Parts: sequence; structure tokens; C-alpha cells
Amino acid sequence: MKPKSTAVFQACVALAIVLIPTQAGAYTITLTLPDIQSQVEKNFPVTESSALYSLTLKNPRVELKEGSERVGLIVDTTMTALGSMATSGVVHIDGAIGYLRDKGEFLLEDAVARQVELEGISEPGQRQVAQIATMALREYFKKNPIYRLNPNDASEAVIKSALKSVKIQDGKLVVELGMPSF
Repeated sequence: MKPKSTAVFQACVALAIVLIPTQAGAYTITLTLPDIQSQVEKNFPVTESSALYSLTLKNPRVELKEGSERVGLIVDTTMTALGSMATSGVVHIDGAIGYLRDKGEFLLEDAVARQVELEGISEPGQRQVAQIATMALREYFKKNPIYRLNPNDASEAVIKSALKSVKIQDGKLVVELGMPSF
């Protein structure tokens, strides 16, 4: 088949897949930990700075906890406050999955720093670092999806559906999309 006819054929097959009724009109995408990890780490490190501090988040490690609807991240953290030495540690973050239908992007929404482990920082200081990390990551994930549908994959390009459910099953993120209602 010629390249143009192959592309047309693939688009027709993808459209047929979308239009053929499935279970309640759903389409499931299963994302593995490496799929998500490779997308997330592309734009790290993330740095948040002010006149009083500098916080750098780097080396993100994605966590998929069985039965959860939230994706977790553990990130290495370096914090420097005005007039003090830098301190290092880790921040544990999680967030819900959101979907931008028009862009085919999955975002981490409502990211929250759940646990901060920084050497030499008091409990109140750790809470402040958690707030700063939460703000920085929420801004970061507004612009940087954790996964983007492949526009070169005919079946994924045609699917511009509504998010129905998200779950973590067998160490994978299982996303169910449904046909949009018109």
C-alpha cells in the first residue's frame, strides 16, 4: 500500500474502532510506569525561587499504588533559605489525573506534597517546604502533562473522549475514556 493510502486506511480503522459501540462506549488506555516516568522526567528539575528561598525538585520517581486513583511522585529536593546552608532530602507528592480532551493530555491535578524529609529542617519548616513544593508542582503540572496521546497513532488521535475513570491496577494506570455527549 502507498503511504497516503496506508494513512487513510489507518484513519478509517481508527474511526471504526471509535464508532463501534464497546462496553458503554468506553475506550481504555493502559499506561505503564515507564510510560509515565519517561514523560514526567523530561522537564525536571523544577525550581521555585523568591527573595527568601530557592527550592529545586529533581529526579522524579513515579509511584502507582494499587487501588488508588492518584499518581504519586517522590522527588529529590534541595532547599536554600536566605542566609543558611542548602539542605537536601525528598518530598512525596500525589495528585489526581485530569484529562484535556482537546489536546489529548493527561495532567496531574491537585498535586499535594504529603511528606517532606529534609535534613536539619524543623517540623514547621517542613510544613512550609510542603506548601512551597505543592505550589511549584501545581504550576508545573498545569503546563506539563504526565502523558500525551500520540497524534501519530491513528486510534489515539481519533479518540478525543471524556474521562470516565482512573484506577491503578497491576502496577499500571488504567484510564477509561467515554465518547463525549453531543
